[in-house]
Amino acid sequence: MEALSVAAAVVQFVDFGTRLLQGTVARYRSPTGHAEEHADLSVAADDLSRLVDDMNDRLGSNSGPAAEILRRLGQECGETREILHEIVSVMQAHGSNKLTLAASSFWVALKANAAPGKIRQLEGKLEKCRQLAHLATLQLLVWVIDSKAVDSNSGLT
Repeated sequence: MEALSVAAAVVQFVDFGTRLLQGTVARYRSPTGHAEEHADLSVAADDLSRLVDDMNDRLGSNSGPAAEILRRLGQECGETREILHEIVSVMQAHGSNKLTLAASSFWVALKANAAPGKIRQLEGKLEKCRQLAHLATLQLLVWVIDSKAVDSNSGLT
């Protein structure tokens, strides 16, 4: 039983060390000092936030459930984007030479391995925003199509 506990501890240590080394190398080699998945997530958050903001601008004074949802999504996406940018900026390696960049990459990878839950939580929140934006957009399209059908029908009578 004791041997099994030691073996499990060794496996966990090797797994942690491997993830830490991979994260360090990824940040060290990255031109921005970010892990690729963090940079991609940041870009996705920016894109979603800009799209929802653009839809809100086009809504103008329109009201209704879809318009309310899009306005709320715009605010939620903006808040999520800001939190994500704060986290991603902390997870960026900096260094004026190879040694300081390597040390910074190591510490950033250590932080990222210690607390991955917050980023996953924000990923989930962004996915929820994306799905709700799709639904609200579809509802707005139905509303526009319905209003055009009513306008065209009223022109016939």
